[in-house]
Amino acid sequence: MVDALRTAAGQALAQGAPEAAVSYLRRALAEPPAPKARIDVLVELGAAETCLPATQDFAALREALELARNPRERAEIAEQLSWALVVAAQNASARTLLESELESSDDFDPSLVERLEAHLIGTGAPDLATQGIPDRVARNFERFKRGEVRDPVMFAALAQTGAVVGLPAVDVAAIARVAVRDERLVEDWWPAYWGGVSALSWADRLDEAVVAADAGIAEAQRRGRASMFMPGSIHRAQMAFRAGELSVAEMHSQGGLELARELGPAAEVWATMWYAGTLLERDRVAEAAGLLDAVQFSDELLGLWQGAVLLVDRGRVRVALGELELGVTDLLDADRRMAAPGYQLSVLNDWVPTATATLEKLGRREEARELAHRELADAVAFGASRRHGMALSVCGLLESGAEGLAWLREAVRILEGSQARLEHARALVNLGAGLAARGEREQAREPLAQGLDLAYRCGAVAVAEQARSELVATGARPRREALSGPDSLTPAELRAARMAAEGLTNREIAQALFLSAKTVEWQLSHAYSKLGVSGRTELAGALKASRPNTGVP
Repeated sequence: MVDALRTAAGQALAQGAPEAAVSYLRRALAEPPAPKARIDVLVELGAAETCLPATQDFAALREALELARNPRERAEIAEQLSWALVVAAQNASARTLLESELESSDDFDPSLVERLEAHLIGTGAPDLATQGIPDRVARNFERFKRGEVRDPVMFAALAQTGAVVGLPAVDVAAIARVAVRDERLVEDWWPAYWGGVSALSWADRLDEAVVAADAGIAEAQRRGRASMFMPGSIHRAQMAFRAGELSVAEMHSQGGLELARELGPAAEVWATMWYAGTLLERDRVAEAAGLLDAVQFSDELLGLWQGAVLLVDRGRVRVALGELELGVTDLLDADRRMAAPGYQLSVLNDWVPTATATLEKLGRREEARELAHRELADAVAFGASRRHGMALSVCGLLESGAEGLAWLREAVRILEGSQARLEHARALVNLGAGLAARGEREQAREPLAQGLDLAYRCGAVAVAEQARSELVATGARPRREALSGPDSLTPAELRAARMAAEGLTNREIAQALFLSAKTVEWQLSHAYSKLGVSGRTELAGALKASRPNTGVP
């Protein structure tokens, strides 16, 4: 009977039904299994429990760890338990477990030590209380250069955490590339896989990152695993944001958040990261504020990377609402928390432009300049065009002389050759504003008009409004365009319409997005109406409709 129940559980898990798998395995434990098989059933039960929405105490994996029969088995169970704890946002518990296992690793072979250290780097780094992560990264980076790293989890952890401790982007990308190409990672250790994917994005390898993310999402859909699909949506949202595709970023963010709310509080907090930034760029400050009002900024959350990112989001929202002192306090607090263990917040979130602009408004100009120049030095060392261009533009805004204008021009030059269209648009607007401030109103119009057009194409309402205001101040009369075509769709409608245009049926869309067929039908009917089409055969053409030029007459 135990074997039959284990087989049924395996089939249920493969079909995306973890609740059924857990039920079968709990029945198997109650039979009970033979003493030698008990640990195997416990491990299988623990794996199934990690797929459930509610936060677990993972009693099955903890018991299995106590019953482990040899060092390898104990290490394998410890790594599985550590990932389960991280997915449930219990990072401190995961760190304590892994540190304990490494302290008693004298009996482990080198491959087990590498795997456990990889998990400590990958899962311990987001816990800001973890000690010595930069040193572990540096030591294993040297091993990587000597060709000694073998474990795919180590490649992923080294890439993700290496980016945050300041490894050059070219090295981060090289390590991440090895990680995501290893099929074992997405099949067996998908949280680590998403770490490798995010590292590619941070290193400005967006094309590669998108391909890897889509592969991970496809694997999650194949397995029917919502807990794996949700972070894929969030990472795709982040990539779209970095590419300046804000409607796509919002589409993925909203879909990920809706699913996360079904998976539990830990997932919901994770899915909230970066969404507020997209809403702010869309000039929907009230929505961004509402999103963050739902976040409980506990000491536990603020002890994690996630807490620092959300603190930045709250700070930016407060600044947008005119609460400058509160906003800049949040921004600087987030930086302080990340810097204490040796991490660079700017890899995770674009906080410096808002912080420096707010400090200047508050009369703290020297503090703003010091922060801007620190960021420029870090950005040059990192070597990613997007971050470098943003830092140059920030420095240029704070300098009134020829050097400031040169920095603004250099920012435009660097960003126009990158995939960061939104930041290119912002740099153009900053250059135009800089020229206008120096009395060169006519020369300012061209970069302002270009920035306005590009911002509109990105869906960046806030930047477009800034460009329009600057243009009006120069005496120009820019047109104001109404949203139409794909831009008029909600994120959910756009997501369903894009998939229908690719030939998927309503049922296939529902299964892929973990929605009901009726919900998909409702979304598509609204999309048809807004796009002025009668059915899905006309969707592809309607979704490719080009946005009008917003040039200045």
